Amino acid sequence: MGRRFITDVYDHGDQYDVVEVDEDGFTASSVQSTRQENAILDRNAELRAERGHSVDRHKFGHHVASIPIELYERWKRDHPALRSPDRKERETKLIALINDPDFKRVRTSEASGGRKPGTR
Repeated sequence: MGRRFITDVYDHGDQYDVVEVDEDGFTASSVQSTRQENAILDRNAELRAERGHSVDRHKFGHHVASIPIELYERWKRDHPALRSPDRKERETKLIALINDPDFKRVRTSEASGGRKPGTR
C-alpha cells in the first residue's frame, strides 16, 4: 500500500490535489467534495431546463456540459481513449460519453452535444 499526499487545496477544501506514491511510481489526481459535485450537476439541470433544445448546434463554442473533475478522472481511468495522444480519438470518446444517457446529468442542454470529431 502506498502513501497519499495532499498537494493543494482549493475552494475552502471542496477540491484538492492528491499524489499517491507506491513501489510502481506515483499517480496524481484531483478530488472534489460530493457537495461541489452535486452543485455542478444541479446547475446543469437548471441550465437544461432553461435551454431545452434551443442550443444552436452550428454556433462555435456553445456550452454542452459541465463535468465534475472526479467523474472526468474516473472516465480517464475507465476509458483509455481519453488518454490517447490522438485528439480525434479523445474527442470521439468524450462526445460519446457526454451524449450517453447514463451521464445525462453532465449535460447543460438537451440538444445533442459536440461537433463531429476532428472538425473545427
